[in-house]
Amino acid sequence: MTLIDNETGMRTSLGLTDYTISLEAGTYDERFALEISPIKQTPTDIEDVQSDNVQGTKVRKAMIDGIL
Repeated sequence: MTLIDNETGMRTSLGLTDYTISLEAGTYDERFALEISPIKQTPTDIEDVQSDNVQGTKVRKAMIDGIL
């Protein structure tokens, strides 16, 4: 998720860092926007894995933060 500050042009990935700002009391319509990127479709199977080693290759899947 990316926070966009339309006044400064700054784009901040909220998954990686915080965004801090001090504003006077009031209304700031149209100043900020959130951009949410969809998770790309990912194949869920692993096919045709080959190995040169005698024991073979072991493959496993892991979900980290909802991403395969």
